[in-house]
Amino acid sequence: VQKVVVDTTAPQAGKLTLSDLNDTGVSATDQITQDNSFTLKLAQPIVIGEQAALLDHYEVSKDEGKTWQETTADQKDLADGIYQYKAIVTDLAGNISESAIQKVVVDNSLNVESTTVIVKPITEDNTISLVEKDQVISIRLEIANLPTDLNSSLTSVNTTLGNVTYNFHFDEVTQEWVTEIPAEFL
Repeated sequence: VQKVVVDTTAPQAGKLTLSDLNDTGVSATDQITQDNSFTLKLAQPIVIGEQAALLDHYEVSKDEGKTWQETTADQKDLADGIYQYKAIVTDLAGNISESAIQKVVVDNSLNVESTTVIVKPITEDNTISLVEKDQVISIRLEIANLPTDLNSSLTSVNTTLGNVTYNFHFDEVTQEWVTEIPAEFL
């Protein structure tokens, strides 16, 4: 007597995690990071009744999921870019499943080559009068062509006059960077 088991049910793939990833982005869970080395891990083994799902391999896409290549668990020295990862698992019958995709954005550069800064007039006639010399003057900057991935509430713009550093804040209404400096230092 021969016993034949027909198994066409794909196994559950498990949960793919990015071990050792230091998420340096705006959110601690957005996986936008300066960390270019981490390890792929899959919760293993997954056993469902008699069906065991085993990790076959990991895959990576660098083109938003259009193409996939096999990769190792250890991800090291990644260039800036968007990476998508998935784990491929098989069961003893050869059925295949894929884990949910994990997306990582590695970003270690800030391109400000085409950024321009325009200092707005500090007074109506752009001259500090005797009346204004003891006042605090608002300095307004218009900054054009900032990289689109900058968050104005997290971006720092500052200037140093003498030994004092003045930090500009972003004015959402005027869309300008503003700080106040005593007129005597201008």
